[in-house]
Amino acid sequence: MGLTERCIIWLMLSIVKSVNTKTIVTWNVEPNIIHIGKNMSLVCTVYGVENLNRSLTRQWSKGHELICYNGHPRDPLKYAEILLNGNQFKLQINNVTDSDLNCKYQCRYSFKTETKKLGITSDNFEYPPETDTKAMVYTNKSEGNLTIDLTFDKIFPLPNCTAFIEDSSFRFDAVATTRNGNYYAVSLRHQSSYDLICSQQVIVVCQCIKEYIIPTEKVEICKLEENRRSRNSAVLAAYIVTIITVTAVVSVLIYMYSKRKKRKEKYESEYKSNITSEERKTMI
Repeated sequence: MGLTERCIIWLMLSIVKSVNTKTIVTWNVEPNIIHIGKNMSLVCTVYGVENLNRSLTRQWSKGHELICYNGHPRDPLKYAEILLNGNQFKLQINNVTDSDLNCKYQCRYSFKTETKKLGITSDNFEYPPETDTKAMVYTNKSEGNLTIDLTFDKIFPLPNCTAFIEDSSFRFDAVATTRNGNYYAVSLRHQSSYDLICSQQVIVVCQCIKEYIIPTEKVEICKLEENRRSRNSAVLAAYIVTIITVTAVVSVLIYMYSKRKKRKEKYESEYKSNITSEERKTMI
């Protein structure tokens, strides 16, 4: 065996000895809840050492693809290695997408590795309701029914939704549920005999991992009440116009009658006065 071969073997043995045989490598994800479009980190902890030896290999792999080696990421816009104090280093993954999930990642320190799947569960991944989602509130006054429809085209995990009206609460039932990859498309409905009026506020709250308040839009009940108010306003306006018109006509008639009466009285007075004057002349 030549000198070169003995040097290589010695170097390899030195590296192996530099890492305690009791050393264990594990990795965990931060934060606890993953959101699409935000950043997450895989934190690698090397148990059995107090501080990392920077001369030893540190690397991250995704499946069979090497994505970061000793602080040099394959795609600097997507990945970054950050050395932490003590025995930890982490891989930061920017702008999380679906392709970053449900795949295997490997953390390696020297010859020690841990490989496991970054799977999504109802505890670690959340796709919240879209901001334009609304709960549609309908009523049937003739039957006294209340219906609230709520649809999510894309959500995770399956939501639990409740409607609150004053001191009452109402649960939604799932009408249809479809799984599309990592997400669900869900249609929910609440139906009851609650007699809702337009002035009452309906608050809808959905629980995924966190709670979200869903805006509501009242459809039938407000239209009915608005139509009724419009009809009542029209009737009231017509009634007022009629009263004003009748009052004006009566006032004119009274005025004309009064004026005519005064003219008649004046005429009669003048007529009597003339007669009296003629009688006096006759008597003289």
